[in-house]
Amino acid sequence: MTEQVQNSPRKRVSVWRVSLAGTGVLLLILSVPIAILTPFPFIPIGVGIGVAGAALLARNSRQGKQWMARQINRHPRLDRMAPHWLKTLILGGDNV
Repeated sequence: MTEQVQNSPRKRVSVWRVSLAGTGVLLLILSVPIAILTPFPFIPIGVGIGVAGAALLARNSRQGKQWMARQINRHPRLDRMAPHWLKTLILGGDNV
């Protein structure tokens, strides 16, 4: 039994990282209705919440980071529009 646990290719994931990644997904989902329902038309509140959610998701899950890197590679306008500090914040220095 202990040999299977030691030879397992899966890494242990802390509860803290899972909760931060879950919070990131929740923020991404909530950013769309918040952006639509913002009473002030030219204040992009939903965009900031969406960026915070994407940063939490990408920094705390491997699949989230891979998804974000694929989106940036698939859409070159995202790569040109996003400043370097934002890509570093979201991807954590990888693939920047």
